[in-house]
Amino acid sequence: MMLIGRSIAGFYGPIGALTYATVREVLPPKQAGTASSIVGSGVAFVAIGGRS
Repeated sequence: MMLIGRSIAGFYGPIGALTYATVREVLPPKQAGTASSIVGSGVAFVAIGGRS
């Protein structure tokens, strides 16, 4: 179980970076800023939860 969790965590970094790029490409400029901040908040919450 621990190895599976670590492998998922290893994919999280690149997927997080791709998420920002996808948000900027897919959404119109007016909505991209808000969506980027929501994605950033989600990344922060996952990082805090992962440290516990």
